[in-house]
Amino acid sequence: MLKRLIKPALLAAVFAVVALLCQPPAQAGPIELSIQSFSVTYNGQTIYADVDESGDVGAISLMLPYGADKSPDNSLMQFAPRILASNGATVSPAASIPQDFSKELVYTLSVVDDKQALARVYVVRTSVAEAMKNKAILQFRVGETNGVINQFNKTISIPVPEGADVKNLAPVIVTDGVSVTPKSGEAGDFTEPVVYTVIAQDGSSMQYTAGVKYRREESV
Repeated sequence: MLKRLIKPALLAAVFAVVALLCQPPAQAGPIELSIQSFSVTYNGQTIYADVDESGDVGAISLMLPYGADKSPDNSLMQFAPRILASNGATVSPAASIPQDFSKELVYTLSVVDDKQALARVYVVRTSVAEAMKNKAILQFRVGETNGVINQFNKTISIPVPEGADVKNLAPVIVTDGVSVTPKSGEAGDFTEPVVYTVIAQDGSSMQYTAGVKYRREESV
């Protein structure tokens, strides 16, 4: 009985394999051209562009940091991009050739095999970020003591022991601006309040007034 069941099942499997082998080979699908990644290196930092494949012409949008367009000869806008494209696709112009990204650029992907030749065009547009307006003091530390920063009143209170010498304090300052005056680590006389000025990327400024607050040491 078991042999009778196995024989029909075996024959069915054999017929299925033969039918599969007799099928015509699958036709190769259409070649897909796309850019998976487009990036440049600016001041040692890798910046990735946004690649939009939705249109008939691909769109690549690259945003560079503020100041990239400030050199008179656009030397900060010269890049040989890194382009990760579809397997087998040729990029023109070659990614190894530096280009002036202050202008609108066109890159073309192409691929040719024994059945078809395809090409896809990408337009690269580059913009530069606006100058940031950030100009806050985020940390103000003297030795191991953190100053108390009042962001509303723009004041900094530095707790010190009563009777402490405050004529030569060198605070370490952290800001989100581009510079601070007096500089971080620069010693100053805090017998009177000291004004610190933080400059933002856009050139605007903010002033903080830093002063000491004597604390009485409790006797043990």
